Amino acid sequence: MSLRARLGLVLAGVLVGPVVAAVLVLTLLAPASADRVQDAALTRSQAAITAVLTDRCGALEREAVGLAARLSGQAGLDVQVARAALSAASGGRGSAGSPGRDPDGSVPSGVKLSVWVGDTLVAGSTPDHLTESLPVGSACATPPAESLAGPPALLVHTVAVVDVTGRSVGLVAAVQELTDEELARLRTRLAIPDSVALLAPGGRAGAGDPAEGKADWWVLGLAGPEPQGLDLGAVLEAAASSPGGTSGHVRYLLATPPGLPFALLVFAPREGGGPGAPAMVLLLVCAAAMAAALTVLAGRLTRPITVLTDTARRLGEGDLQARSRVRGDHEIGLLGTTVDAMADRLEATIAELEHHRDALADTFTHVGEALANTHNLDALLRAVAEAARRGGDAAVATVLLGDATGLAERVSVAGDGEDAGWLAAVLGRLGELATRAADTGQECTADLSPVAGGALAVPMRRGPRLQGVLAVARRTGALDATARDAVRAVGVHAGVAVANVHEHADAQRMSITDALTGAANLRHLTATLAHEVERAHRFGRTLSVLMLDLDHFKQVNDTLGHAFGDVVLREFAQRLRRCLREVDLVARRGGEEFAVVLPETGTTGAEAVARRVLARVRADPFSDGGDPAQTMPVTVSIGIATYPEHGGSAADVLHAADLALYAAKRAGRDRWSVAQSPAESDDPDLSGRVRPSSSRPRVPKAR
Repeated sequence: MSLRARLGLVLAGVLVGPVVAAVLVLTLLAPASADRVQDAALTRSQAAITAVLTDRCGALEREAVGLAARLSGQAGLDVQVARAALSAASGGRGSAGSPGRDPDGSVPSGVKLSVWVGDTLVAGSTPDHLTESLPVGSACATPPAESLAGPPALLVHTVAVVDVTGRSVGLVAAVQELTDEELARLRTRLAIPDSVALLAPGGRAGAGDPAEGKADWWVLGLAGPEPQGLDLGAVLEAAASSPGGTSGHVRYLLATPPGLPFALLVFAPREGGGPGAPAMVLLLVCAAAMAAALTVLAGRLTRPITVLTDTARRLGEGDLQARSRVRGDHEIGLLGTTVDAMADRLEATIAELEHHRDALADTFTHVGEALANTHNLDALLRAVAEAARRGGDAAVATVLLGDATGLAERVSVAGDGEDAGWLAAVLGRLGELATRAADTGQECTADLSPVAGGALAVPMRRGPRLQGVLAVARRTGALDATARDAVRAVGVHAGVAVANVHEHADAQRMSITDALTGAANLRHLTATLAHEVERAHRFGRTLSVLMLDLDHFKQVNDTLGHAFGDVVLREFAQRLRRCLREVDLVARRGGEEFAVVLPETGTTGAEAVARRVLARVRADPFSDGGDPAQTMPVTVSIGIATYPEHGGSAADVLHAADLALYAAKRAGRDRWSVAQSPAESDDPDLSGRVRPSSSRPRVPKAR
């Protein structure tokens, strides 16, 4: 079988099946379901009317029995007595809850009471169309058809009147007419949407010819809208053979409820009738359309398959430019789109691999630059960030230093022409991603849409210790596996390099730092002072040096031990730093002697610093862990010298500060002293300072 024939069969099965199923549903299932729903509604209407009419029969019986009871037991049936009893029954009060009575308890509305003696009506009245006497003992029955002149339907209940001997002397009748108006009121009160008819078997009207005795039903009452085109005779004829069903466009339900003297017919226009003719027309139209569609589709499907076969062959031979160009929302079109997309991805993958090859070579270049800047942390981090950005084909890269307790952005690089606002937004998101990577200790990926594309944060480690986090982000698109591997490799080597820089910095810092106090050592003091004196000379600035020595420090060691003395030295260095600026240098010259370099500070400023230091030292005694037994007040003496006032070189200024310190010691300690210029003589005063001239005012010593 040819491909076109096979496709035709498949398409026929796909298209015909749903259409046939739809026609079956429309012609069979939907009408049957609608009929069941309508039959249930008709049944509810019939039950509601039956219940009310049965209740009215009971009311008639109670009225007739009550009147007969008043008249029975006498010697005879006197006309005056009958009329009086009838009047009392019609106007008297009944029991409050009697069903069927009017609200005031009297005889129910529409009910006519009468008293008969033989064929003679002695009291009351009867409907005009009741032409003959009533039968005795009729229990809520409609009189025979020959007793009536025509509709409406009647409910009649009769009770015999007996005298004292038990002999029947008359008849009491209770009659209620069920006119069309009464049925309409009843239908409205019960909210019944269907039409209602009361029927009596046989009679002068109905489905047959009454003259020939062929009438099956006599219509005694009718209420409700008559469906358009209603043939009531046809409905009655159909009801004679089936109690429920459809006649024409009418759905009906017929029943003879027990206790009622007539049949009850409920009917309404049929809902949801079968769409037989429209369904057949639809089926024919669909069949014709399917035949045409099969012819067109079979032809159109074979040509795309041939094109797809040729495209697949060319791709297999290595021609990555081959494309089928087959499009459409059908299966063959989707297959053509998929084949072309696969070829596009294959071509893009090869181009991307070539790009990654070039980026990898560039990355090695930047790694070499990073290794060349081993001791320059910022240059190293910039080279690392640039290598990660190029290796990951990213738009921005950032390096954050620190550990899980806190990260700080150190270096960020971006491609040419990137917007500053966009960079700020992306770096904020990368900072959050880097924090998560530091907390978890694992690399983290994220999609930064809509701000940017894929992002990666890689922890930088040396051994178990976290040095920082390297993070990159693309402007659009995700990071592929090759890009992630490149960034990951840069991060691994960067962690080792950053740790080496930190170790080098630590070693360099330890070479110029006093191990006990953390202050600068003598070597660093000498180099820094020489540099600051040279800078002050070049720019015409001033420079001051404080020389400090703890008073009677030997007593501290002798009294509380050398360990407590070390505590005092460390605490003194800390208090000293709190009194200084960031640019000032604190150095330990040896033992309990310290020096402070104050760039761009004159003698007045140096005196202010000395005053703060003395106050800070005097404020609290020195202690070791809060133990009262390990507490001692300590004081300090300070010498002040200023460049160029007290010396023209670093050595001269340092020597002048030393001499001023000795002067403060001689003056009684716990004070400062300003160095003398070569032309001045010593002049100590009570303030604890050595004034360069006796012409300066004397100030009382501060306590």
